[in-house]
Amino acid sequence: MTSLFDDLEEDNEPELADWQEVPQARFLSWSPAMQEAYCRRRDLDSAVRSEEPWWQKFYLERAEIWL
Repeated sequence: MTSLFDDLEEDNEPELADWQEVPQARFLSWSPAMQEAYCRRRDLDSAVRSEEPWWQKFYLERAEIWL
């Protein structure tokens, strides 16, 4: 009998999309709310990519500032 998980590898993690930085002039042309949303997404992305727990904590705490 075949299981749904037969073809999965243990080290098969989903790939993260590359973070796209925007040019400063474009960022500054946005409203304050859009700038805050961008900064929050950037910090959350950094937290997910970080391998060190203390960096993850730092980025998550900084992301809370943008709420």
